[in-house]
Amino acid sequence: GGGGWAAAWDEWQCPVCMELVDKPTVSECGHVSCFWCHHHSMNSLGPTSPCPLCRHPRAALPGPCAALHAHLLAAFPEEAARRRDDMAAEYEGDGGSSARVEPTDVDKALDCVACARCLRGATVLTCGHSVCITCVPRAAAGVAEAPAACPACGIPVL
Repeated sequence: GGGGWAAAWDEWQCPVCMELVDKPTVSECGHVSCFWCHHHSMNSLGPTSPCPLCRHPRAALPGPCAALHAHLLAAFPEEAARRRDDMAAEYEGDGGSSARVEPTDVDKALDCVACARCLRGATVLTCGHSVCITCVPRAAAGVAEAPAACPACGIPVL
């Protein structure tokens, strides 16, 4: 690509639909795809579904990553608007309730939801929130009934 960390939108191309990622999700294996592409690639009959790229088993549908979504909206406004409109038309019957992305101030999009500093070794949790690798919630030692949870929304971390 060119200069900057968001030089070309094709670096943010969904590997499933080959378009700019819309409502980006980050799977357990680290691959990024559109929320709806990820949703449609999940197996509704089994406990896990393989990633369409690396075949790593996925146990849950991650939520859209608000930080990455805010970045893509700011970096590629025309393409992101076109994708948003296309996806809204395609999924208007759904109401979008399962794919809402929290509004994120683009200036704070790359801040950790736990420590509020700029992400260091970023990790995207199942809920879509981003944390520093050192801020990843961990279950309390010896407390099996208390799973680790996202510091922003309380959703259990898988």
